[in-house]
Amino acid sequence: MDRITLPQDLTIAVCCSALQDSGVSANVAGAVLRAHELGFGGVELSAHHVLSERGSLREIVDLIQSSGLRLVGLHNAVPRSVVAFDEKGAIQPTYRTALKETFTIAVELCAPLITVGIGSSRRLPRDMPPATATLTLLDLFSTTAHSTGYPGTISFEIISSKTAGFGNTAKEVQPLLDALEMPRVGLTCDTYQSFRQGVDPVEEIEHAGRHLVHLHVAELDRRPPGTAGLRTDLISDALRRVAFCGAVSVEPSPRPDDSDQLIVELKNSVRHLRSCLDKRVR
Repeated sequence: MDRITLPQDLTIAVCCSALQDSGVSANVAGAVLRAHELGFGGVELSAHHVLSERGSLREIVDLIQSSGLRLVGLHNAVPRSVVAFDEKGAIQPTYRTALKETFTIAVELCAPLITVGIGSSRRLPRDMPPATATLTLLDLFSTTAHSTGYPGTISFEIISSKTAGFGNTAKEVQPLLDALEMPRVGLTCDTYQSFRQGVDPVEEIEHAGRHLVHLHVAELDRRPPGTAGLRTDLISDALRRVAFCGAVSVEPSPRPDDSDQLIVELKNSVRHLRSCLDKRVR
């Protein structure tokens, strides 16, 4: 399969898992339709949800295309409950299996990006250096991409965690990526995770620099951008400084009982982001 390239303009997408987990949509297809109705230019799908509805894969692909949306990628590549390393520092078989399933479905979807979180499910053995763990995972991702024929980009998502011991900030991971020079590996930053770590989201974007391939946005309370104090204008300036081209995915974490409020907030959030972000927005 030919290389799947990342978009060269800025796409405002929504993580469809938020629409499903809140009860706005009952399945992936319904979430795609709702994303189109709300005015988003793209969708980011949860690997977990897609795998649970694999029988509807063709319908999902057709729906995305007919809606004029862009599939920006898959996230939640491995369930948080699946830990990468055993006590001796070896990759767990369950982690390998989950990762391979996601890469396989990404090939079928022609997804240009797979986002894998570095965070709470990546607890390290006591004597394992963080850089060793990251290199081990990178090697696994590369091997899995080769074995499944996945031609897209793999992104580490920076997730704040007190137990992971590594990968909590872009500043930690960026030097390693600089040294490796792997063109198909990048970073996904998340404004909410930056807040949790006590780091300025603008600084995270700047530390990620040329490695930034994707951005998740949400307020400190995990609501959609524009509902609280997230300085989207400053984030837009930072994205411009690092010459970012790709997708900005709205990733709220709503309660299951506030679907009506979420719809209103997402409509407003799309307008808010369009007013703040680069004029190349799709």
